[in-house]
Amino acid sequence: MTLIQYPLVYAGIFLLLISAVLSVVNRDASIPSFLFNSFFWPCLYAAGLLSAWRNRQKQSETLKVVMYIGIAAAVIVFILVAAVATIEKGFLLMLICMQAARNFTLTNRRELYFACLISLILILYAASASKETSFLLYILVYVLSGIFTFMADHIDERLNYAKGGDKDILIRKMNLPAKGFGLAIAVITLSLGIYLIIPRMPSPHIQAFPSGGWNYKNEGWDREALTGEQQKEQMNAKSGLRSRVPDTSMSNADDSSKTDVNTDYKGFQDRFDVTKVGEATRSNEIVFYLQTDRPIYSRGKVFDVFDGRFWSYSGTGDRKIYSDKRKFVFDDSFYDRGLIQIYAMNTDMTQHIFAAYKPAVLIFPGNVIEKGSSLALRAPEYLRKGTVYSVISGNREIEGRSAGDTEYPTDEYDRYLQLPSGLSPKVRDLGNSITEQFQNDYEKAKAIESHLKNNYEYTLNTLLMEWENNPAEEFLFNLKKGHCELFASSMVLLLRTSGIPSRLVTGYHANRYNPVTGYFEIRKMDAHAWVEAYIKEHGWVTFEPTPTFVQPLSGKKRRFFMASNLNQYLRDRLKLTLQANPEKWWSKLLQYLLDIGNKVIAFLLILQLQFCMVTRIIFFWFKTTGWKFFAGAGFFAAGVFLLYRLLYPTYRRSKLRKLRETDYKQFLYSCYRETERIFTEKGFPRPTHYTAMEYCDILKPKFQTLHTQIYIITLAFQKARYSPLPVGSEDAERAYEAYLSILKSFAS
Repeated sequence: MTLIQYPLVYAGIFLLLISAVLSVVNRDASIPSFLFNSFFWPCLYAAGLLSAWRNRQKQSETLKVVMYIGIAAAVIVFILVAAVATIEKGFLLMLICMQAARNFTLTNRRELYFACLISLILILYAASASKETSFLLYILVYVLSGIFTFMADHIDERLNYAKGGDKDILIRKMNLPAKGFGLAIAVITLSLGIYLIIPRMPSPHIQAFPSGGWNYKNEGWDREALTGEQQKEQMNAKSGLRSRVPDTSMSNADDSSKTDVNTDYKGFQDRFDVTKVGEATRSNEIVFYLQTDRPIYSRGKVFDVFDGRFWSYSGTGDRKIYSDKRKFVFDDSFYDRGLIQIYAMNTDMTQHIFAAYKPAVLIFPGNVIEKGSSLALRAPEYLRKGTVYSVISGNREIEGRSAGDTEYPTDEYDRYLQLPSGLSPKVRDLGNSITEQFQNDYEKAKAIESHLKNNYEYTLNTLLMEWENNPAEEFLFNLKKGHCELFASSMVLLLRTSGIPSRLVTGYHANRYNPVTGYFEIRKMDAHAWVEAYIKEHGWVTFEPTPTFVQPLSGKKRRFFMASNLNQYLRDRLKLTLQANPEKWWSKLLQYLLDIGNKVIAFLLILQLQFCMVTRIIFFWFKTTGWKFFAGAGFFAAGVFLLYRLLYPTYRRSKLRKLRETDYKQFLYSCYRETERIFTEKGFPRPTHYTAMEYCDILKPKFQTLHTQIYIITLAFQKARYSPLPVGSEDAERAYEAYLSILKSFAS
């Protein structure tokens, strides 16, 4: 096996490997881990490849021993990580460590191709697992490094056949990788442009419904689900929390009501104060990724009891459900394809299993869950980071609002009509004044929703207020502005005073779609509260009373153009970043630049409007009289062109005759050029590196009857061009007669 001789091969494979390795080890890494990985692995890989380059001629036994030790260490790493974490993670770290060891002996093309294969496996895994837009940077570096590596490898292969000065030229002067690098950037830029502006057909959505990441177990829930026994909801003091190790059983506590991990948003607590929702509304952190085909309300917790300030849940109708196959079916009559959702937790969350209403099928990494009568779902433990589960929800809608459960037990109406004790009569009067002109419950509910949207202001400033009396009444009659929990709570009060069963729902408003990754990015600030009202004709219907929030469930959203979605996503991310860091110097600078950019865009829009106006004027002129002018100009140009085609050959022959009488040498030059032009028009041009006589030999088998004339003209041209002897009238006359003979032959 020949040794690698071109040093840029090592530079290319280093970049190729490091881009693939970092894309794997930095996925979901904390900032300290990211900094460590970005320093440790490049240094280790650089040391190995540098040692291989310097010792490639010696075949050092020491480096071979280092490689074998490294491979053995990689196997040990696999065993340890597989036992403590997952087999998947252990396998990836084993590949990374094994390649780090093999780098010390990477001296030939076979080792090079093996390293490329390892990098391809790593980057493909990272591509399948990553949900961050930043992964595109790794892909870009990987593609450019791959092109650079294989071009350098091509040069290295040529070096095996070069000797002496040719070898020196290849090593010192060859810049093919650099040229290829620029070409690759141009191709990627063009491809990105095509990707952004070319419309794409919708996906057929042929996919599996994944679940995994953790194995959720609870023996108490299992017994209750299998035997129907009611277990007390209390902590099992002996079990406690297990260590956070994926794919191992969770705590076996008989109770599931452990303290929620993610308490930034208080709307998921059992007792919820509508005036204190936490700091989640100001955080830009992603809590989970959602793959679905439209924006949705992702339900978490449902409340039915309200005392004017605190919401709570009565727990009526909750039961545990067991499934050996980890597939939970809540609606046996559900056969529709439904709304498919795939959730991937990006941080530790509450026990609530988020899903769009109305969940019909759940594929979850556990054998038991809890289902409430309101179809709110809970896991045996809080959802760990890395948990993946799938939901299929019924997608029946009424005017873009999700709906379901048209038949509902009437004995449960009372708890959805409960009102706080001491509620002011003004609330009932307000509800009656809004709904008195409407006959059915659905129109009444829409009227209350519109009243709140149109007459009240949404603000987060009320989160810092101190409240004394009933916050909902204070919001409705005095303040008239507030956060979404006040809007939703007030709508429930107005609905219930109008005799419409209703409940408050907390979860996430999932509408931030990342067109690059294909996932909705749900952040802490997307925590939201909305209303579900029971309408006999339609079932439980979703209502959104908060201004600036739009009902997201309005049919499947087609995303044909990448550019428009990407533009909206980038603008949204920029807006969120500025809102989250209003006092930072870079935020102020960015806001200043953004204001300038908006002014420039406004100026360009004005120019666009003026251009459109001028274009319309020109189009009107063209439609009425302009087309006549252009038609006349076109006919005139066509006539001139035809006349030129008819008269130009005569002009050339006339010019050639004059030269024959005045300048024999120039005549022979022109005569040969005219002859060459004639045969070029016939499809036989003279190659640039062929001499006149070589061209004559090319034409001989094609035009045998004209070979003598071609030879005479070529010979005269060479005499005039290269011979020290003067040319005379006889040379010019013979060449002219041969030229006329060629013209006559083609004319006939």
